[in-house]
Amino acid sequence: MLTDFDIRAKLIEKLHKENMNKHYRVIEELAICDGLARADVVVANGVLHGFEIKSDHDSLDRLSNQIACYDKTFDKITIVVGKKFADKIHEYVPKHWGIEV
Repeated sequence: MLTDFDIRAKLIEKLHKENMNKHYRVIEELAICDGLARADVVVANGVLHGFEIKSDHDSLDRLSNQIACYDKTFDKITIVVGKKFADKIHEYVPKHWGIEV
């Protein structure tokens, strides 16, 4: 089972590769909505892209609040999940969110 740490490390490695020849910044644990939520990983490269991580050890209890705050803050949003949520996460997030497993 993948942990948040495992997913985050692979995600950040991927983001660095995708943005290698661009001006960009990767930000971890960014407080949003006056501290009501926290974005796990954010990429700023002309577009503000927020990433929410839900590992196999997480629950979806806070997701509705996170969705509202992410939608107010970011130009683009992706939720990155472990196998535990792979089959059902599309039922919880808006259609404009990206989903990565």
